[in-house]
Amino acid sequence: MRCSYCSLACQFDVDTDDIGIIGINYQKGRLCARGCANEILLKDGRRLSYPILENLSARWNDAIMKVAEAIRRYKGKIGITVGAEVTIDEFELIKGLSQTLGAKIYPFNLEGGFGFSYRLEGVEPGSVTELRKVSRLVTISDVFSVGPVLAKEILDFRLRKETRHYHIDSLPSRVHHFADETFSLNTGDEVRSLIDFARENPVIKDLRDHPGLIIASANPGRFTDPIGYSLAVQYLARTIKAKIIFIAPNLGWPGDGNLDELFALIKKGDIKLVLNFGDEIFNFRERIKGVRLITTSSFKVETRRNWVILPVPVNCEKKGRIPGIDGDITIEGTTPPSGVYPIEKIISLLGEELKISIKPAMVRREVFVDEAFLHDRITGSKSKTGKDRFLLFGFSNPLNFRDLYDYPIILLVNPRDLVRLRLSDYNETDVSSRDYRVEVMVRRNSMIPEGTVAIATDSLRTWRLFNITGGFLTPSEVRIWKGRST
Repeated sequence: MRCSYCSLACQFDVDTDDIGIIGINYQKGRLCARGCANEILLKDGRRLSYPILENLSARWNDAIMKVAEAIRRYKGKIGITVGAEVTIDEFELIKGLSQTLGAKIYPFNLEGGFGFSYRLEGVEPGSVTELRKVSRLVTISDVFSVGPVLAKEILDFRLRKETRHYHIDSLPSRVHHFADETFSLNTGDEVRSLIDFARENPVIKDLRDHPGLIIASANPGRFTDPIGYSLAVQYLARTIKAKIIFIAPNLGWPGDGNLDELFALIKKGDIKLVLNFGDEIFNFRERIKGVRLITTSSFKVETRRNWVILPVPVNCEKKGRIPGIDGDITIEGTTPPSGVYPIEKIISLLGEELKISIKPAMVRREVFVDEAFLHDRITGSKSKTGKDRFLLFGFSNPLNFRDLYDYPIILLVNPRDLVRLRLSDYNETDVSSRDYRVEVMVRRNSMIPEGTVAIATDSLRTWRLFNITGGFLTPSEVRIWKGRST
């Protein structure tokens, strides 16, 4: 069985007895907090094992009939949203459903799945095994937090003779302490900074003269222009003739539109029914008021009267293909609880009820672009903050994954800003956007630029603090409130 919570797809076993699941067994050291979350999710008492109609439990036949009735009623005003955690096979079938219904797909790519959505010619993906062959390594952003099991491979690389490790980032991370040299990107202007590094930095000659590999992470909320960042990394790779490994918490999916467009259409009344596959939409309840929601979920959630909830397997119970850093990976999954249907079966039943044929559609997951496309994105879009306002960026902290662990949400703040706010290390306070507030624990970090703060995006509660740009979480302006000492 494989963990599908990031593109590394670590392999593990599920131990069972006559009663049920005992735990998970990982043979190659330790799983990260996301991997360990598989055991929690498998045993979670909040698992949903029956459909929900109008806040009441229902039979599957009744639920499918209700969904089909809604699709017929709102034909032409349907939007389909897809979370990052569906498998390739599921997405191809969802794509087929969208084509059959004539509905657009609006993917949730909020967790950074943009690594190779846009490709520059001449850039190739690499694999972790290539670390054993190269003598130069470039890491970009917080690769340890997004893919912790990479730490061992990087340490083994560092122990070899005549190797050099360069790290590039706009915010602090643990990778700084492992690198031979570190280089800073301008916070909020990462694309231009990375392009300038590729063109002008003296270390480029060393990287060109030795075989190398780039490992870059796609942290949500960390980049003002996520797609531009992805292309800038590829520009660097092409400059030094190196392959790239993109590590993302979850890979995103191509769609016909983005979330900005979906929310605008809902507000105008052009979308009346949303068919959702995934859990991300529950973080945007306020943005989908007034529409009928039919959604899959693995867990019991607070519902509204006009919602239909259909129970589906958690990630490690699914079968099919998932994207990995070395190409597509087939996962076997385990048996879900009784009453839980996979997405493929739900769509099949829906096709039978609607008397339509729904076939998987081939999905083009990459778009090739030229350098002109990249240079058009170099706008120097660093935001300006007002008085007592801060520019909020995201960082990865697996201990906050889906709020499954009893771990506070950490907000990293520059020491000078702490003094100005009359806060101390480990104080609790609130960070708020225009219409949302989250309680956090403040931690001082001298590597965070003044006027900038960073928060863990592994907690779904923090997502609403960020802007949504083109379907991605991007930095936003927030206010920090004085807290109480702990």
